[in-house]
Amino acid sequence: MKILLALALLCAGLTGCTLPDRGAYEEFMPPSGQGPVVILLSGSSGPPTYVFLAKNLAALGYYVVLIDGHSFLAEDARGDENLRKMIERVQHSPHAAPGKVGAVGLSLGGGDVLVHASTQPDLVSVVVAYYPATGEIENKDDLVRRWSVPTLVFAGDSDNAVRQHGCCLIGTIEAMATSARARGAPFDLVVYPRVGHGFNLGFGNFDRYATEDAWQRMVAMLHQHLGP
Repeated sequence: MKILLALALLCAGLTGCTLPDRGAYEEFMPPSGQGPVVILLSGSSGPPTYVFLAKNLAALGYYVVLIDGHSFLAEDARGDENLRKMIERVQHSPHAAPGKVGAVGLSLGGGDVLVHASTQPDLVSVVVAYYPATGEIENKDDLVRRWSVPTLVFAGDSDNAVRQHGCCLIGTIEAMATSARARGAPFDLVVYPRVGHGFNLGFGNFDRYATEDAWQRMVAMLHQHLGP
C-alpha cells in the first residue's frame, strides 16, 4: 500500500497520471491460438520491459497475460482476492486451455506471486519468481507456512538492490528458502554467483549464463506442472 499511496500523491500533481488498473492486461497468443495460461507480473518499471519474456513464453505454446506488478502488491491485503478474480476472468478466454494457471513474476511481480500465487493451489499449479521483491512482506514466517504451490525462485548472490531500498536482498529470500525447506514446502531457490538484480533484462546487470540457465529451468518447471 505504501507504493500505491506514493503513486497517488505523485499523480495529484501531474496531468494524465493514472494508478495501475487491476483489470488491464496485455495478451500474447500461442501459435495454435489456445494454450495453458501463464500470468506474468512485471517489475516496477512496468509491462513494456517484460514484453520480450511474454513473447518467448507464448512462442512455446502458452497463452500469456502480462499485467503490471503494481496491480497485486505483496503488501495488499486484498491481493489474493484480486489475483483470484483476474485468474478466473482469464480462464474464461477462448485462448485459455482448461485447467490451472502458471504464475511468473519479476522483481516487484516476483514478490507478488510469492505472496498471492504460491498460496492458491486450487487455481495455480506452478510459480516462478525472478529476483523477487521481499522487503514489503511483513510476516515472512506466516507466508512460508502457507506456501503450497510448487515454486521456483532465481536470484543473484550480488543482489543488494541498493537503489531499490533493500526491496530484493539476497539474504532475505535465502532465509525464506531455508525456512521453506525445513517445513517441507515445494520450494526451490537457484542462486547465481556474482550476479546482480535484473540479470535477464539485457542491460545493467545482464548475465548471459544466468539468463539462459534460468530460462531453461523455468521452461522445464512450466512443462512439468502446466503442460502443454
